This record gives sequence, C-alpha cells and structure tokens, in this order.
Amino acid sequence: MMENINICYTREDIQTLSERASKYGPLRNKLSLKIKEFLQNHKYDWFLDNGTLLAAYRDNGKMIAWDDDFDMGVFFPNYPTDPCLVQKDGRKEKLLKQLNTFLEGTVYKARPVSLNKENLDFDYAEKIEIYDPLYGTKPFRASNYYHVSLDIQFYTCVENDVMICLHGSEGHLRCPLSAIFPTSKKLRYEGEWYQVPNDTLTFLESKYGYLGYDCKYNVETHLYEKRKSCETK
Repeated sequence: MMENINICYTREDIQTLSERASKYGPLRNKLSLKIKEFLQNHKYDWFLDNGTLLAAYRDNGKMIAWDDDFDMGVFFPNYPTDPCLVQKDGRKEKLLKQLNTFLEGTVYKARPVSLNKENLDFDYAEKIEIYDPLYGTKPFRASNYYHVSLDIQFYTCVENDVMICLHGSEGHLRCPLSAIFPTSKKLRYEGEWYQVPNDTLTFLESKYGYLGYDCKYNVETHLYEKRKSCETK
C-alpha cells in the first residue's frame, strides 16, 4: 500500500487499518520468518512483494502504518495465465501440500486463492494465503481474510522475458525478468533480512508508478502519479 489513499480506502479505513497493523504487525512478521525458512529449504525463487517490499525499500525497513498483511512473491516459469489450466499445471497444489506438511504442529494454516477474471470480488489473485486462525478475519471485497496472514503471490514470464503478476488488479504490470533475478540482493524489514528483486526500484515502479509520498492514484492506469502542488489530498 502507498502513503496516500487510493480508490479502495477512505480515511476511516486507513485509521482502522493502522490500529490493526499496530496490533497484528509483529505477529505477521513472526509468521514471515517461518515462511522464509520454508521457501529457502524448498529452493523456491521468492522475494518480498507489494507493501512489504515498498516499506523495506522506501521506508528504511519500517512497516507501513496501515499495511494489512505480509507479502512475498514466488516466480514460476511458464505458469499458466489461463485460470482453467492451473489445476492441470499442478505446481500450486504441490506448494500448498508442502506448506501444510511444513506447518503441521504449528498454529498456522494455508489455503489457496484463485484468479477468476470473471468475478474478481471473490477470486482476484493466483496466490496462497498462510494465516493464524486464532485472530479472526477481516472483510475484503466479497470474502474474508485473516488479520494475521501472509500472501505468497504468483509471478510468471510471458513473451520476450517479460514478467507479469497473476493478480486481477495488476494486469498493467510488465517488468523485465532482470528486475527480479538474481534474487541474491537483500533488504531489512522490521529488523530481519529478506530477499528482494534484483532491481527493486524498477520492479516497484512497474507495480506502483511514482513511489513518493506526494502521490495520487490514477484509476485508468492503476498507477500512482506525483501530485501537483496545486492539488489537495
């Protein structure tokens, strides 16, 4: 999430999210260390993503005050962009099975979220949500997601080594693979080191546009722009 309010959040929403982040943020960070261990052990191509990555890069590793989850990305070469072919591909199911085996004996659970371009209110992304059910859920669009949660968002490659995000609201994202690989670069987030995309700035600008605090959201491009001095927030 960015510093300024986009089309999804009112100022009252921001206040509520800030209170939740203060309460649940440390628990999400604890969960992230467990998932980092899993991804490293299983040798997945992973990296910090979304608002978590933005905070690590722009905000000196401090959580954005109203972030509502922890985000990681996983790259799958030649992953199907057609949701109907995902089950046949099998890698999502394999990752989910490995995760649930790894999480046995802990409080954490994992569940799939699918991308359905015909109904983004219910199924808006190709990802896996790992969560602690003890702290309850929050509404998002027409579904519910957990207060203490971590999303593993899926990425893949299309023509000419261009990377895309399998997320219904990020169809604009096009980024060269060189912006991700190699993922040997690391940044600190809330005192811990995490892998990040190789060219973090290019990756974030492909996803968000302008990264400054003085931004506004463009509903047509789905990117942030620098706010003109004459414009009010």
